[in-house]
Amino acid sequence: MSFDDQIIDEKNSNLFSVNRGMWIFIFFDFILFAGLLIYHYISGLDFQAEYDFAKSELLLSFATFNTIILLTSGLTIGLSKVAALDKNKFLSMIFISVTFIFGLLFMVNRLIDCVYLAGKGYQYSLESFANLSEGLSIFFTTYFFAYFIFMLHLVIGLVLLLILLIILARTDEISKVYTKLNSVVIYWSYLTMIWLFIFPMLFLI
Repeated sequence: MSFDDQIIDEKNSNLFSVNRGMWIFIFFDFILFAGLLIYHYISGLDFQAEYDFAKSELLLSFATFNTIILLTSGLTIGLSKVAALDKNKFLSMIFISVTFIFGLLFMVNRLIDCVYLAGKGYQYSLESFANLSEGLSIFFTTYFFAYFIFMLHLVIGLVLLLILLIILARTDEISKVYTKLNSVVIYWSYLTMIWLFIFPMLFLI
């Protein structure tokens, strides 16, 4: 290993070696999610019976399966970084591709959940939503708002994975992609962490 390669390895082996803008985004974005989930929880204290009924209407099995999917995708994106540090571009691309597939699977499952709830009249845009009680209205408003924001984040993550794959496919020097890969790993790990807050707050507590 050359001296320059050693410097690159030492600099990029640290998962937290990303630009400051990424951490600022994560900080304020986390506050957004935390505020929404805290509001959802506090509102539930006044409408406990309605919240319990609303949770019984959710597809808990799908949400649990999605949690497993996202946790596994967090592992595969981390392994892509390990492969990159070992200068194994092909294996790194495989792990990124698997992460992308997991992300798509998560999205499909969430869309099924959305269609299911819409069929029961719980989606905000439906006329039947206006007939819901106040407690159910608050529950499903915050539920779909959290759902929409998270799915938007997931779409961004999928686009970043796709861009990363294209960049890796076009480069011969995987060390040139370390910084970009590191940022995507951080972003995807952040998504996983956010879901681990959303899942219990919306489905369990």
